[in-house]
Order: sequence, then C-alpha cells, then structure tokens
Amino acid sequence: MRRRIIFKYSFICARCWFLSLKIVCQKLLISGMHIRKSCNSFKEMCNISGLNRLTFCITCFKNLIGMVPLTPNALKLPKLKLKDHIFFWFFKLLYVFLYILLPTFLCGFIPWLTGFLIYSSVAGFLLSIVFQLAHTVEDTSFAVATQPSNKIEDEWAVHHLKSTANFSTKNKFITWFVGGLNFQIEHHLFPKISHIHYLVISDIVRQTCRKTGVPYIEHTGIFSAIASPIQHLKKMGQPFFNPQC
Repeated sequence: MRRRIIFKYSFICARCWFLSLKIVCQKLLISGMHIRKSCNSFKEMCNISGLNRLTFCITCFKNLIGMVPLTPNALKLPKLKLKDHIFFWFFKLLYVFLYILLPTFLCGFIPWLTGFLIYSSVAGFLLSIVFQLAHTVEDTSFAVATQPSNKIEDEWAVHHLKSTANFSTKNKFITWFVGGLNFQIEHHLFPKISHIHYLVISDIVRQTCRKTGVPYIEHTGIFSAIASPIQHLKKMGQPFFNPQC
C-alpha cells in the first residue's frame, strides 16, 4: 500500500514539474518581450561602475522572483494581477507540499533530505552538462545587437544555428537519456516536433546548411563535446580575449 502511495506521489510530482516548467517558459517569453523594451536602462548601467551599478541592479530586480514582478520595478515589467498572484503562489505552495511536506511525512526527514539532495544534484548536474555541450562550446558564436536598432543581422534560424551545437547524435543511449536534447539544433529549430524524428530531420538540416554555407556545429563523440566547453573557458580566460573573433 505504501509503495502504491509513493508511486502515485512520484507520478503527480512529475506531472506538476512538467506543467510548472511549461508555465515558467510562457512567463519567461512574455517577460522577455518587456525586457527588450527596457534595454535603455541597461545601456545606462554600462556607463555606471562600482557601488552605483550595484545600487542600480538592486533597484531593478528587487521585488522580483526570477523575472516575475510582484510589485512595480525599474524594468517596467507588468505587475501581477490578483488572478496571476493566486496562480503563482498556488504552484509555489504545491511544490512545498509535494516535494517537502508530503515525502517528509511518508518517509521521514532524513530519507527525504537524502533523496531531495540526490535528485536535485543529479538533475542540476545533467541539465548543466547538456546545456553547456549545446551552447558554451568553442565553435558557437553569439551575435551582438547593433545600435540604435538593437537588432542582430542574422535571421532567426541562422542565429540559432550559429549559437547552438549538437553532440553524440549517433549514440542511441545518450539520445534516450537526455530526451533528444543532444539534437539541440533541431530542438531549437523545431521545438514542437517530437525528438524521435530529430535523427531524420538532422540530415536534412545538415545538407541544407552545406548548400547555403551556414555552419552546422556538431561533436560526434561525447568526450570531445565535454572537452570543448573546457577549451572555450580556457580561451575566455586569456588576456584580451574577444569572443566575437
């Protein structure tokens, strides 16, 4: 009986995690639109140094949880309505109940703490590894917006191709283990298509890139992919390093 309760609890947690992730992504998309409108504030910050810059940052981001504004702030993000407040805090409290209170009640404090630290550490480590191999590698580049238009020259798809990299796409275990996120290029270009089709799509994208002269960045092996962020950090640590070169 206890196993059945724990299994149902785990299933509910997984469903809530995915739902929360979807909501967060939607909120970030909306927030991103407002952040782009507030670029002038960040331009001003570039001319500020020392304690004044710290004061500016505190003023900008106070009363924010992530990019969710609880009160009016310097970034001029829209204040949450009552409905949004209820929705926002409900999921915060639901997380506390499902991930802290309920497992502590069912299993005890020490087993819960052990499990919580293990799963959060493993999940965080895997996520950081996946996204480092997909973006912070030697060959990727990130365009800087031209001023005063605050736009980049590259078209949307080209920008994603230049700033994203695939890794170990022929390794079936890694593809299964990371849920197709090793096909990061296809994941960015076709986010609404199931990752089981990425292998076929990647051949089409690769051929198209060759014909058009657009870079298609890929590390065939997992070890070369892991080594690439290390080399990238080493280059960034060199004096007078220019990431745009």
